[in-house]
Amino acid sequence: MPEIRDSFEQLVEYKARRMLGKVKYQTYLRNLLNELEIKSPEEAFLAGAIDAMIYDVGLNLGQAYARHTMRKTLVEKIFRAVK
Repeated sequence: MPEIRDSFEQLVEYKARRMLGKVKYQTYLRNLLNELEIKSPEEAFLAGAIDAMIYDVGLNLGQAYARHTMRKTLVEKIFRAVK
């Protein structure tokens, strides 16, 4: 299903670029990447996009789900699962 993959990729790119335009988020993301020891640009881009989506979902579920510790844990689990 290439069209689903392409649509998802567009969504991820849009969200990541939108979040990277925010100075406060750039600082947060740098700290997250350092904590998770993510070095490659591709992985950093994905981590940022995933984190931003978790934040959006978390806000809808309740503030606790949007907190740094919850987001970091989920991003870390996703990266461990695919490595």
